[in-house]
Amino acid sequence: MDINWVLEPFPHVIIDKYLKEDEFNNLLEELDKSDPEILSEFSTALEDKQIFNNDNFNKNANSLIERLGSKEIKDIISSFVGGLRILSLAETENFSGYSTFHITKCNGLLGSHVDHSDIQDGEYIHIANAIFYASAKWEENWGGETIFYSRNGFYPKVIIDPIPNRLIIFIHTSNSFHGVNSYHPRDKKVNRKTFYHDYYIKSINQSKFLQKINLRRQKKLKLFKHGTT
Repeated sequence: MDINWVLEPFPHVIIDKYLKEDEFNNLLEELDKSDPEILSEFSTALEDKQIFNNDNFNKNANSLIERLGSKEIKDIISSFVGGLRILSLAETENFSGYSTFHITKCNGLLGSHVDHSDIQDGEYIHIANAIFYASAKWEENWGGETIFYSRNGFYPKVIIDPIPNRLIIFIHTSNSFHGVNSYHPRDKKVNRKTFYHDYYIKSINQSKFLQKINLRRQKKLKLFKHGTT
């Protein structure tokens, strides 16, 4: 697996064809037949999507969630942040209340934001995200791209196409503003489906983490305590 970190506007990796072709096809077939329980729905000017309960997925979805929380992904992140021990969302009780599967329907979007800064009353700091694109297909001009913004969240800097079977990993700090472009597929039955995962380090390692990721950065990435903002 080729791992090439891009540093701006914040460090990120794009991995195409993450699952083997048959694994991905089995996942698509399973998702097409499944009816997961909706945990929350959002419909505002800044957010329009559904997130789902983690407890009623089938074999292939559970296998992907397990892999996203595995040593394989944690090692990719750890190698970039100085060998720090990584805790995945899947290793926390009930996924710390967060959902791993999201659906964005036609005209859905997600505005510029940063995610929660910590879990377990600040014992663990949120330092990375992974997003896996699990839609059956995607075409140019459909929208739904993941957008990485400037450090203040105002200006789009990197736009990543939600190509099926693509995995992205990015370092998450209080400057890691990201969102989803308005989604308008030609085939309105094709929803934008993603699996999501978070990664954490012990708060006592915060200074080591910042020192490593800011090495040779002119504009330093910072960490503050906040909810999703």
